[in-house]
Amino acid sequence: MNPTEIYDALAQIAAEPFDPIEFPFAFAAATDAAQAAISKLRNGSTNKSDLSGGVLFGKRFHYAPAQSGQSDIVLDQLRASKKTKTSKPAILLATDGDMIAAEHLASGDTLHWASVVAV
Repeated sequence: MNPTEIYDALAQIAAEPFDPIEFPFAFAAATDAAQAAISKLRNGSTNKSDLSGGVLFGKRFHYAPAQSGQSDIVLDQLRASKKTKTSKPAILLATDGDMIAAEHLASGDTLHWASVVAV
């Protein structure tokens, strides 16, 4: 996928109602993961996250859902996760569907933003 295709796929995720269970699989698909890899991640055979509801996709990302208003706290839990330390994913991602907190581990850059819902 080229950057425009990835952007369009992520925009499609943002346009859909938030589902904390399906979000990490849609995110993996939007970032050009193979369908077979997503299936293995979904059935748990390759998901090694140590957080409740979390999804660790190898070196790509570690995601965990957050309760409303708790995205920053969950991002801290992702940082402290033993599995994050051993797997070294590129991105940490926590969201409650309204606020997204993310960190690119190699650069240390963090992003916090509110999703925009059209009314």
